[in-house]
Amino acid sequence: MKMKKDEAEGWTLLGWWMFVICAGCFLISSINARDPFSLLGSVFFLAGTVAFLFPYYHKGRGRRDFDED
Repeated sequence: MKMKKDEAEGWTLLGWWMFVICAGCFLISSINARDPFSLLGSVFFLAGTVAFLFPYYHKGRGRRDFDED
């Protein structure tokens, strides 16, 4: 059974937004701990997650193709 494009995209987006929330929690935690190494890692984690979200909000290059049925 294949998933429809809109349904698959919805679940994928939900997963990526959960990563954004997770990155934000790590960022806050590293600020509270005053740990610069963790802070740097959290910023890169957040930036990487945003980079993966970019194609979903800007149609064109990098957009995934799914079966339409």
